[in-house]
Amino acid sequence: MKKLFIFTLLFSLSSLIFSDLGKYEGWEKTWVQHFLTKKELKEFKKLKTEKEAEDFVLLFWAKRDPTPGTPRNEFKERCEILVKTADKEYSTDKMKGSLTDRGKVLLLLGPP
Repeated sequence: MKKLFIFTLLFSLSSLIFSDLGKYEGWEKTWVQHFLTKKELKEFKKLKTEKEAEDFVLLFWAKRDPTPGTPRNEFKERCEILVKTADKEYSTDKMKGSLTDRGKVLLLLGPP
């Protein structure tokens, strides 16, 4: 009985310490890092559940939508196209092109 109590207590505490962001685990380390503000990064690191992360990501893109109220987010679409280009042109064996300095410049400033 005592072991069960200790296990339950440890499990409960671990859920407070560790988060389960599901498919959003590590999202802040992908190419979106080039667009995250320090405040947003701090907020993202505090999230504990996949639902919280999903809501955060939806709001993240909504804030950057140049035409709110339309079904498309042109900014996100443009970024995804540039990510594919950067990954194709600048990737190495060790790093995706969108995470390199050249990829960051392409994402932030667009093509030359």
